[in-house]
Amino acid sequence: MGYVIGCDLGSQSAKAVLMSPEGGIVATASAGYAMAHPHSGWAEQDPADYRNGIASSVRAVLASSGVDPAAVTHIGLSSQVDGVVPLDRNMRPLRPAIIWLDRRATEQVARLGRAIDPERLFARTGLNLDASHTGPKLMWLADNEPEVYARAASLPSVGGYAVAWMTGRSIQDHANSSSSLLYDVVARDWSDELIDAAGLDRAKLPEIGRATDVAGTLTAEAAAALGLTTRCAVVVSTGDDHAACLGAGGVRPGVVVDILGTAEPVGVSSAVPVFDETKLVETHAHAVDGSYLIENPGFVSGGNTLWFAKNVLGISQQEFFDRAAFSRPGARGV
Repeated sequence: MGYVIGCDLGSQSAKAVLMSPEGGIVATASAGYAMAHPHSGWAEQDPADYRNGIASSVRAVLASSGVDPAAVTHIGLSSQVDGVVPLDRNMRPLRPAIIWLDRRATEQVARLGRAIDPERLFARTGLNLDASHTGPKLMWLADNEPEVYARAASLPSVGGYAVAWMTGRSIQDHANSSSSLLYDVVARDWSDELIDAAGLDRAKLPEIGRATDVAGTLTAEAAAALGLTTRCAVVVSTGDDHAACLGAGGVRPGVVVDILGTAEPVGVSSAVPVFDETKLVETHAHAVDGSYLIENPGFVSGGNTLWFAKNVLGISQQEFFDRAAFSRPGARGV
């Protein structure tokens, strides 16, 4: 293995890190992008921003390091979970991505709860019946944009879309798939029972692979955009929560990881699925093959500071953080 590049597709930016064959960090870069809210409760992003963000970040780490692009043998991703990017047969997006923060599918959640008992659904998926998950979003797409749903050859996650763009193959890992309400967390596969209850077409769901599997090599188009060669292998990759736990050592029971970003889930690895009777925590497949990530949903954290900085103070998020650094602990007695 030569040099490797890891990318992250977050809610506010794309990031890249170039690592040496010995595992040392050589260079990092990032590129910001926007989130759109066409209606109350909606949250979308332009898939072109994902492509451009990855491309500019990868080109930046290559330029700053001087590493020969031919020496980069692998590229992988972490990405925001619970989003969907409908793709045509050529792996081209048919509409903006509907991302994790989107809450439009409330009617579809209610319908799914009538089609299958929520307790049974929780026992199969480890998830709460909630509009944040991708299954209800796919139901909304079929109900409200039937022409898009009909044309869609595949309905991958945000990370799955990036892999499809880079390789021409629609595949995502178990971690992304397990946050859908369509995946049996014990059987570790799409569930025909759940898909039928949702009224969806299994043939449109992406292939599932291990996070560490090689999905393929870069297409000529993607290689040209990234400044890499078509010999560079692309791994299936995983969700950002799951990748953060890997980086922090959250791969064995007992290590609890607080993942601070736009959202703030707290997760712990488990060798077996856990079904919390209080439903305060959910069970996902982990990036480590055969294991599970037990976490609270932790919907918004850093996103609150972004909103407050922009809409109340009229400053950037970074300036907000800079100001906060000068505030004495205790919030002046509040």
